[in-house]
Amino acid sequence: MKKNMICFILFFLPVILSAEMFEYEYWFKIDDKEKTVKTTMRREVKDGFIYIKSVSAWGTATAKCGLDGETLETYQKSKGMKGKETGYTAVKKDGKIYAKGKFMDKEFEKEIDTEGKPWFVFVEMQAADFIKSDKEYMEFRFLGGRDGLDGNTMSIKKLEKQKVEVMGKTEEAWKTEWRMTGFFSLFWSANHWFRASDGMFLKYECGMPESKGKLVKIIKN
Repeated sequence: MKKNMICFILFFLPVILSAEMFEYEYWFKIDDKEKTVKTTMRREVKDGFIYIKSVSAWGTATAKCGLDGETLETYQKSKGMKGKETGYTAVKKDGKIYAKGKFMDKEFEKEIDTEGKPWFVFVEMQAADFIKSDKEYMEFRFLGGRDGLDGNTMSIKKLEKQKVEVMGKTEEAWKTEWRMTGFFSLFWSANHWFRASDGMFLKYECGMPESKGKLVKIIKN
């Protein structure tokens, strides 16, 4: 009986592990505009991949990632400035990102070089490996732009460990600084806090004048 039970557990262990799942529900609060936006993010580990989905008033986005957190493919659909539509798919292959669809009502098809860097879509849910590692600095690629979809490089740097109050609990967290690289680093930065033990995203604050008052608060996980 004991032997059979051990065999049963070993047989179903991969299934149990593949069912790992959690959800974020948080508010993106823009105090200076008296506006709050609720966003729900769901992360599921299944069949050897990580699947992430984000739903908010802005739109819906999904990503399929490797177990290291790096993006393999993504789909994005949203209404941007002045109600202009964005909807595209992007797939990584041989160090390139192949993107096709519509950006701000304009059709496009583009090949973007990853430059040997990780490609992230939901960095809050994909940076866990970096947070848990001994690395203090990392650069990654992401897709974005105002006039068209382009490949951009951003950096994340560990600053210090701090105690953070989240959902009534005190957590030990890494405070990190995010910046665009190069010349654009002068115009935007933000701080993210990740739980030190497992890299879970806990808090976000934007530190630049044009984004003053923005705060993400986790209310469920």
